[in-house]
Amino acid sequence: LNLAFLPMHILKELVYIDLSDNLLDWSIFCRENKTERFFRNHPFLESVYLRNTSLIEIKCLGLNSLDAKYLLDLSNNLIEIIEKDLFSLNNCIVHLDLSENLIKFIRPESFQYLSCLQTLTIDGNSLTDAEQLNFSKLHKLDYLNMSYAKLTRLPIFDLSKKDISMNKQYDLESIYLDHNLIESISAIHFDNL
Repeated sequence: LNLAFLPMHILKELVYIDLSDNLLDWSIFCRENKTERFFRNHPFLESVYLRNTSLIEIKCLGLNSLDAKYLLDLSNNLIEIIEKDLFSLNNCIVHLDLSENLIKFIRPESFQYLSCLQTLTIDGNSLTDAEQLNFSKLHKLDYLNMSYAKLTRLPIFDLSKKDISMNKQYDLESIYLDHNLIESISAIHFDNL
């Protein structure tokens, strides 16, 4: 499909939508809040695929109205920056794919509100320095892929900041860091894993 608009009047009970590889004009959608209205009218979505749709910024999507836990695939787009409070009202994302974008910078606390996040894929970007990223609040994260990200330094996976009073357990099982430019690794990078 060469879909150039969002289909606004489709089933309200919709749980899966794949708009990948379409020529969506995000400037119109964002300016007129069309994406926010679309997601508000379809709160039960569980899978949202917007792969390769020339998306430049995430904040205009208006995903905050989704109630269900869901997968969000934003891979192969033109996203450059992940802002600090981008996901502040949107903690229902379970699987987030930001791979193969133009991301050069991710604010340290960008993912702190994603308490349900289990899978984070940010491979194929140009991050270079991820040392300041904070994964301490992602208690359910079990898969992290940062391969092919041009990393020169690693994030510190310091999960010691966990809230002991809540007895939080961490599920992180897989970290992919292959094909980067990392020259040294210290034990501090993986403390308390």
